[in-house]
Amino acid sequence: MSNNNITLTIFNTTGLNRQAINSILSFTPSTHLLFLTETWLLSPNRYPTNWKQYHEYGDRPTSTSRRGDTDSNTRGDLMLHWIESHQLKIWNAELAYGKPTFLRPPGSSIIDIYMSTNNCINPTLNISDNLSLGSNHKMVHFSFDIVSNIPLSSPPQQLRRIWRLSKIKDPAIQEEYKSTINNKLQALNNKLQQLIDRPQTQTYLLP
Repeated sequence: MSNNNITLTIFNTTGLNRQAINSILSFTPSTHLLFLTETWLLSPNRYPTNWKQYHEYGDRPTSTSRRGDTDSNTRGDLMLHWIESHQLKIWNAELAYGKPTFLRPPGSSIIDIYMSTNNCINPTLNISDNLSLGSNHKMVHFSFDIVSNIPLSSPPQQLRRIWRLSKIKDPAIQEEYKSTINNKLQALNNKLQQLIDRPQTQTYLLP
């Protein structure tokens, strides 16, 4: 079993020049998944990138003292109720309480947040408040470990047995072959049925 680290980055690009989009990548060399919010949309206004863009629509800034905001609003109260009813963790509150992600006169706010349904392993959250790319928002990086049961190096494979298909014509070998296949399929069926009857808990991250 091995631990591998993964890093997510969210960045609200409001105010960012279209031609500056590729410069963002130079500030996120260790990021595995980059989420850009409030981007330019349809051609010819979409960002000129050589990588595929996925667009999500919907933006409703919220403020709540739960994550360290100095102000709160009705939207924030509704959002907090939804978070608590779904037992979500707010990682900004856990790892960077009170640190703003949005800066402009006359004040600041924490509106670029990470949430998850379950705990994460060795989580860290870093807000790039010393980096200015023409946006009032700051890049927010969230890192954690994922546990893999796949060994880093696979053991050497055994030499594959080569079948002589002509042997299957022998009734005894034919029956043995059928019996072996049936046993394997039955074991697989039992395993799949267990997964259906007792589904494993999944963890969802909400940037």
